[in-house]
Amino acid sequence: MYKLLISGDLNLAVVIHFGAFSSKETVSVAQELLADSRYNKGYGVLQDLRRVKTVNLNDTDRAFVEQTRKYFMPFFKTKIAMLYDPDNPVNGIHDERRNRFEKGPPQSNHFQCYKLSKAAEFLGVDEQDLGLFIERNFDSQE
Repeated sequence: MYKLLISGDLNLAVVIHFGAFSSKETVSVAQELLADSRYNKGYGVLQDLRRVKTVNLNDTDRAFVEQTRKYFMPFFKTKIAMLYDPDNPVNGIHDERRNRFEKGPPQSNHFQCYKLSKAAEFLGVDEQDLGLFIERNFDSQE
């Protein structure tokens, strides 16, 4: 599951993943983001994965990767920060998913971290502003 937030003030899209995580939801996020008139292709993207409880390797085979590549091409040059909870036991599965999707050299515009401050710095936004934006727009009970 996920919730998509867009801030024109921060020039940022925030995708908060929570509960059960599926590879297919990343395609849904990409489609929804590109269709949203508030989104500007110059915006950065924060993928907040700290609330993910379960994840699996379904839909990570070569065929799925090739079929979905077209959805992710518009984000090739986008700064994307992936924020994880360092104590979340599903992180290893996230790593394996990413390895299956990202064959080739690491992308310098993608950044993985465990602290909101590092994600904010990478994306060029104020940490307090980002934290408040998430807090005001995401109900942790979802």
